[in-house]
Parts: sequence; structure tokens; C-alpha cells
Amino acid sequence: MIKKAEKMGFCAGVQNAVDLVRKILSENPEKRIFLSDELIHNPIINHELKQKGIIFLSQYSNMPEQAAIEKYVTPKDIFIIPAFGISKSSRQVLEKIGCETIDTTCPSVKAVINKIIEFTKQGYTILYYGKPKHPETEAAVSYADNYIVIHSLEDIADKKLDKVGLVAQTTMLRSKVNKVFDEIETKLGKDNVKRINTVCGATQVRQDAVEKLAQDVKTILVIGGYNSSNTKNLAKVAANKGAKVYHIDGNPDKITKEKITFQPVGSDKESTEENWYTADIGITSGASTPDEVTEKIIEKINNF
Repeated sequence: MIKKAEKMGFCAGVQNAVDLVRKILSENPEKRIFLSDELIHNPIINHELKQKGIIFLSQYSNMPEQAAIEKYVTPKDIFIIPAFGISKSSRQVLEKIGCETIDTTCPSVKAVINKIIEFTKQGYTILYYGKPKHPETEAAVSYADNYIVIHSLEDIADKKLDKVGLVAQTTMLRSKVNKVFDEIETKLGKDNVKRINTVCGATQVRQDAVEKLAQDVKTILVIGGYNSSNTKNLAKVAANKGAKVYHIDGNPDKITKEKITFQPVGSDKESTEENWYTADIGITSGASTPDEVTEKIIEKINNF
């Protein structure tokens, strides 16, 4: 029996980004269309966009984003800002070029950027809880004059700080964010800290749903891109509740009744496991995973 999480799949921000880009493609068949990098962290969607002719600037050039935009993008082109946002300097270059710009930045990411701008104007150092090389992180912190990307209190152990603004990447684990922010408040004193909960509501709803799912089944498939932060965190939530977790990228060819290829929680490499199949399986998917991908996996398992 397969049991689905109550909430999974595309969030509103991702759905809007995908729909908008598909519309731009259909309306502009003769134009060059650029993306700075992946639109969302889902290999199937990004492959679709490449097949339809979108130029991924990160793969088109080895140059840094801003320099590549300056060199390759012309006023006649269309440039799509991905759901993760784009750096302040790159946005300024696009404005200078004057090309048509389609902004699919997630509203939750925009809210984080606006808060960073607000804190920065007030003279605060930004402490950003997130993944250092994640495109959302790189876009967000570019709007700060002074910032430190953190994962724990240890990251500021040797820093002299008196005014800090606390924000987080939208797809992180809220429980971990709150724990670290509480520790920072204790260390620096509440009067020296401004904090805001910037974990996306859709992210939290999905984490709550998979936590509930883990109470009902002991084996859970988490479907989504291996580089998707929110999907990785769904896998962590399920594992922390004691479930056996298989994070799969959505390719049905990697699953048979006899074996499964997946990325273990906490690892960045794929593994293969035999005799994984059980009668009761829970299914959830990341906020950048199309419903049709999940349904194909479910259909295949139902035919075992």
C-alpha cells in the first residue's frame, strides 16, 4: 500500500516560475532566451527547458555570472531570473543592457532580500542561516553590506558583533533555524539582535506533512532533485522520525522491485540497495518536483 504525504509537490512560487517560462518560450520562438542557472532544482524541468532552447548561462560560459551576462546578453535577448533570485550586481548589469527581463524570483525569496535591505540600511550585520554556495544564498547576501553565512553558533565564535539581523534561506529546517537563532540571541543579547522567520510557509507545511507520514509508515520515498535544499530537508525530517528514507531524483528507471538507486540522507553520492521493497511505502516530494513525476513513480510501484 502506498500512502502519500498530505502536502507535497510544486509550491506556488515554483509553479508560477515554470508556467511563466513555458509561456515565454511559446510566445518567443525566434528569440534567444537566457537563464543564469537552473530555473528550479529539478533535473526533469531543467532538461525540458534546455531541449526547448533556453541557454543556461552557467553552462554556456565558465565566466562569473555578472561577467557572462555582460559578454553574451544583448538588448535583443530575453533573460529569465530564476526562482532563487539573482545577485544585485547581475541585476544592475541587466538593467544597463536593457534586455527584456522576466523575473520568476519566488515571493518568499524576495521577502528575505527586502528584509536584508532593511536591516542593512539600519546598520546591522546580516547573519544568514543557509547553504554557502546555494544560488538563493548568493543572491540574497549580495544585498547586504556586511554578512556572515552561518550554520551554527560556532561560525561567529571569534566575531565581535553588536548589531545583527538574523534571516534564513527559505528552504531550511525551521526547528534548526530557531535553535541557532535562540543561541545567538542568548550570546549577543536580545537588544543587539533583530530576527525574522524567513523559512517559507510552503516548506514548513511539507516538513510537517512528512513528519506525520513517518508516524504511519516506516519506509518513505522522497522524490526530488539531489541539489534541492527543501527536498533534502524532507528526507532529514523523515529520517529523524525513524523512517527508512530513500531520496530519489524522479527517474523511474532507477527503481525496480529488486533494487533502488538513491541518495542516502547526509550524502552527496548515489547508492544502490537491494531488497528495499516493502508492502507499506510513504511518498512525498519536494516543492520543485512536478506531480507527473511523482505519479509515474507511484504507478510503477503499484505494478510491482
